[in-house]
Amino acid sequence: MSSKGECVKYKESSVLSTKNLEKFSWKKAYKELKQTCPLVTELMLLIAGNKSKQIPRIVSRIAILLFNRNSQMGAIQSINNILMFRDHIRTKVYTTFNRAGLCSSYKSSIRHVDQICQNFDQPVRNWANRVASHYTKKLKETAHLVRHKTEDTSNKMHNLVHALAVQDRVSADDLEECVTQADILTIPNEAFLPSKEDYTQLNQEYNILIQRVLVENIIELTKCKEFVIYHIPYQFSKESR
Repeated sequence: MSSKGECVKYKESSVLSTKNLEKFSWKKAYKELKQTCPLVTELMLLIAGNKSKQIPRIVSRIAILLFNRNSQMGAIQSINNILMFRDHIRTKVYTTFNRAGLCSSYKSSIRHVDQICQNFDQPVRNWANRVASHYTKKLKETAHLVRHKTEDTSNKMHNLVHALAVQDRVSADDLEECVTQADILTIPNEAFLPSKEDYTQLNQEYNILIQRVLVENIIELTKCKEFVIYHIPYQFSKESR
């Protein structure tokens, strides 16, 4: 692939560019290679065997050569990085594969993941902004109706939640339901199971509840009611007495 003709020069519109990962597909990349470097593509097709199933292999081989010429033409390498990062591959494997042109460095994979996750929550943010603007508008419309209670008029509650909360008031149809928040296999069991602190707190609260039941149902313990706590302690227990 000499600099005279066959090399695909870097351009942001290229399917093989690292900036167009979301547009990448084997068919698009193969079509682009046939237009920009037809001789190399035909040679690779001849070596691999003239079969449609060989397209990913042909594209991968040419992509390795392009990546060695121009690091910006690393869409396939970036995709491999993301797959390796997702499966928690050791950094030594990145180094070995990088020498073979199959992927970029480990630091590059972190950068690619950060770029992909940058706008991951954007649909939810847009939805939240629409909800906020909707409720703000409704609150302004009803604010002038609030008045002081008199003998002739009764004041109405215009609490934002109680006055305006209606089931399915804001549609969520435009939010994607198929987007996974996380791979469940990567979430540790400790995230679902109660911790030692949780068991300790539950034990303390149940002790208080058991004390109440005992003094209410066992006659011999009725004289001990004054020692029983009838309000579970919380942050402002002393101030509320």
